[in-house]
Amino acid sequence: MGFTKIMFCSYLSYKQVNRFLNLAVGNGLLEYDVSTRLYNITRRGQDFLELYTKMDNLLKSEQNGVITSLVAFVVYLFYPLFPVLADFL
Repeated sequence: MGFTKIMFCSYLSYKQVNRFLNLAVGNGLLEYDVSTRLYNITRRGQDFLELYTKMDNLLKSEQNGVITSLVAFVVYLFYPLFPVLADFL
């Protein structure tokens, strides 16, 4: 993918994309092909994305667990009031 496409797809400024790409190339996540002027993901970059996706999914499932627990707790607290609340609905 070229620099301009990366910039427009990521909604980042020139300076931000330039800094990000330099960081990614410096850490071996991307490589720059001078002849085609395109950035390509490396195997290390693919491994990073795979681990990032797994971590993101783990955090999302943890958040869902926390939300589910919170809802159960609120229901437990207000369960005695359900008959009273039903009269108002």
